Amino acid sequence: MKRLLAVLVVSMLPAIPACAPSATAVDDESTTTAAATTDQPAVTEETTPPTPPVEVEPSPAEPVTVVAPADEMEIITFDELNLNMQPDVVFRPFFLTERVKQLDGRKIQIEGYIDGVSASSVKNLQEFVLLKNTECKFGPGGQADHLISVRMVDGKKTDFTSKVIQVEGILSIKPFEGPDGNTWSIYELSCDAVRERPRL
Repeated sequence: MKRLLAVLVVSMLPAIPACAPSATAVDDESTTTAAATTDQPAVTEETTPPTPPVEVEPSPAEPVTVVAPADEMEIITFDELNLNMQPDVVFRPFFLTERVKQLDGRKIQIEGYIDGVSASSVKNLQEFVLLKNTECKFGPGGQADHLISVRMVDGKKTDFTSKVIQVEGILSIKPFEGPDGNTWSIYELSCDAVRERPRL
């Protein structure tokens, strides 16, 4: 009789699904997930520091060349005619500087020395070579931008001197090729006045 009652009681209990997780198991998973979340390191957003402004230094101002009016004579030096040419080279038009281009066809005054080697005589010269200094030379081994071929105009003449002279006239760019095929001179001066440099 007791066994029969036990069977009846068991049959009246509600069925429990086999795959339903227990409350304890769910709690354990929640605890594990929370723990895993807690163990992860906090992500800190990196902030890039602002780039300091770059100070740009102003470029040095280019030297300003004051050009005299076309009808006025310019007093110049050989430094303004310098093209940085080496001895025994052939002239090329791209050698010319802007300053030299400005002086082409202008009336100028410049100082220098008469080349005694190329002078045809010591009296009544109608043509001569004006050198930048006494170390310069006309011909092989010379620098063509360190001298000027001078031609007297209107029948004027001058005499040789070893002193510094001043010449005046119209400057032209007229390269002269020597027998060796190199450029011996670049400038020509149609000269109307020659004088010794005044003493200071």
